[in-house]
Amino acid sequence: MVQVEFDRQLFSAEDGVNLLSALAQQGIKLPRGCRAGICQACLVQITQGLIPPNAQEGLSPAQIKLGLAMACRCEIRGALRAQTPQESAERFDCELIQRQWLTAEILQLCLSKPFDYKAGQFIRLFPWITTTGPEAQLSRCYSLASLPAQPHLEVHVRVLPNGQVSPLLAKLRLGAKLQVQGPMGRCFYQAKSLDQPLLLAAIG
Repeated sequence: MVQVEFDRQLFSAEDGVNLLSALAQQGIKLPRGCRAGICQACLVQITQGLIPPNAQEGLSPAQIKLGLAMACRCEIRGALRAQTPQESAERFDCELIQRQWLTAEILQLCLSKPFDYKAGQFIRLFPWITTTGPEAQLSRCYSLASLPAQPHLEVHVRVLPNGQVSPLLAKLRLGAKLQVQGPMGRCFYQAKSLDQPLLLAAIG
């Protein structure tokens, strides 16, 4: 038997069993379909432990770099730590180091940089550092307008008069402490050739 941790829940599993089955035995339900590594519905993120190569067959280089694997093909070989992909981003304390109104309603915020990220990823921004009360969960996701090589995080916030979060961000002054969660997003840019054509699409 080996120790497995999934989303901070510890349990023991048989060495050699696939992670999807081990989780099911604990009553932990993952999205699943073919159970053969084709549909990729049961993707998890492995943060510690051995990832069998066949558990990542068919995944993109970006997904592999993030440690994603198909639970149905991930045989447990030794201690393993994993989590659902949407739980992968940590929260970090940061500081507001620059602010500027770009238009009448668009505010540029520059924050200290607590982590590295890749072009195309985004962050979740919390207006302040707090651990109690319902306001602790107030947050919004923002695309990063800065380049990964820059020494700060930059976001552009549309301040809505009746918004729950954007007016709070607009009131922050230089030196204010707040929290960011990230980096998030598995679809990030990989420069194989700087001359390659790109097709970009957006919804929402």
